[in-house]
Formats: sequence, structure tokens, C-alpha cells
Amino acid sequence: MRLDKKICIIIGADSEIGKAAASAFISEGAKLMLVGINHEKLESLKNELSSGGAVVESFTLDVALGDSISHIYEKTASLLGNVSVMV
Repeated sequence: MRLDKKICIIIGADSEIGKAAASAFISEGAKLMLVGINHEKLESLKNELSSGGAVVESFTLDVALGDSISHIYEKTASLLGNVSVMV
């Protein structure tokens, strides 16, 4: 597992591409923070991925707004630890 226990942020996880990326990262052992604007889709994906024992959190945020990247980073670090990858 190349991403074993690495903390990864997936921006746009509420899209089909984001969902595919999240699934791939989980299969490589990553811990994930899912980020997007659709809370229901994020929660659904979080529940789906974590049902297999994966560590997954979600954060609803529009990354087009001001200091959103720093908010994502801070939230992820507080919940999961130091961030290794952000896509």
C-alpha cells in the first residue's frame, strides 16, 4: 500500500471523478478528508468508504471562496494529522 496511513485531501470529492479518486486512495491505505460543496454526496461517500474500516472525514466548503484552502488544511490537520497529499 503506497499511501498507507498518509493523510490525503480530495477536493471535489462530491463529483464522480472525486469519488473515483477517493476510492483509489482508500485502496492504497490512505486516510481521507473529502471536500466539496454537496454535503449529502460527501456524507454518502464518507459512509460508503468508512464502512470497510477506512478512516474518512468530510468537510463541506466551496473552494472558490477566500481562504478556503487554509481552512481545509487546518480542519484536516486537527481531525487526522499532518497532510501528505492534496488533490
